[in-house]
Amino acid sequence: MDAGITDRYALPPSKVYIEPCQREVLLLHPGIIWKQQILHRHGDFWMQYEIGARRLGVVCAVRHWQQGESPVSRS
Repeated sequence: MDAGITDRYALPPSKVYIEPCQREVLLLHPGIIWKQQILHRHGDFWMQYEIGARRLGVVCAVRHWQQGESPVSRS
C-alpha cells in the first residue's frame, strides 16, 4: 500500500550526529563506550561518553561540528 508519502523521515537534531560523534570519539580515544548521554543546554546538543576501563569522559558538541571545528573534547 502506497500512502503517497515521499519525504523521508528526518531525525531530530539531537539524534542526527549520534553515529558521527561516536566514530569521531572512538578515533581519538579508542576503547569501549560504557555510557552515552545526550544533553541539551542553551539550545545546543552535547553527547557525553564514558570510554574504556578508565571511564575517560569525552564530549562531542554538535554546534562545533556544524561550524567545521573539532566536536570532540575531554570533559
